[in-house]
Amino acid sequence: MFLVAAMAIPAAGSFGFSTPAPAAAASVPQDEKVGAEENVAHTIAGGEGALTLRRAESGYVKAHVTGLKLRSGDVLRISDPSGRESYTYTGADDVAASPDATGFWAMSVTGETAVLSLAGKDGGPASPDSTATIDKLTRGFTPAEFKAAQDRQTRSICGANNYQDVACYQTSNPTEFARTKPVAKLLRNGSSLCTAWRVGEKNRMLTNKYKPHTMVDLH
Repeated sequence: MFLVAAMAIPAAGSFGFSTPAPAAAASVPQDEKVGAEENVAHTIAGGEGALTLRRAESGYVKAHVTGLKLRSGDVLRISDPSGRESYTYTGADDVAASPDATGFWAMSVTGETAVLSLAGKDGGPASPDSTATIDKLTRGFTPAEFKAAQDRQTRSICGANNYQDVACYQTSNPTEFARTKPVAKLLRNGSSLCTAWRVGEKNRMLTNKYKPHTMVDLH
């Protein structure tokens, strides 16, 4: 980001000091809140079956995992009920994804339900010694909560609001549509959104609103 400084030069023939203009109001970053965090207390062990986390009408469910202890070859799997959206974690994630080694935020699962299970090699049963604890979760706002949040925000558009989803321009504006592919939506710490752009391999992202140790999901 480049900062440009402007210097005011008095017009010819003018002298003295002018009254300084009022300072501009400081810009306060505004997160777009899309979810809420809550404390929970769930522990699962190998052979005990799956743990289902459901929050009715939520757009997503995101679990915070702590105390992940897995026997060699065992994994923690977090998915939607159909299994089409699924994420797998090993014991190394418990430390690697958290600066203070107290746990990590798993990827969010789309929809109102996330299913957590422990599995062994080739999908077989996990060892009874393998355990995982869920101490927090974030879940997406319900439609009613979204409406309430939007009603509290002050927004303004000059003229008619002609926003459309980018897919609407795929045929009419193919060049512009193709340029939207690097644009991403980041879910920050499970409860707010920001925009990012893919600038390199392995989903290296650029965003103007990223703090150290912020856990993000890429969508």
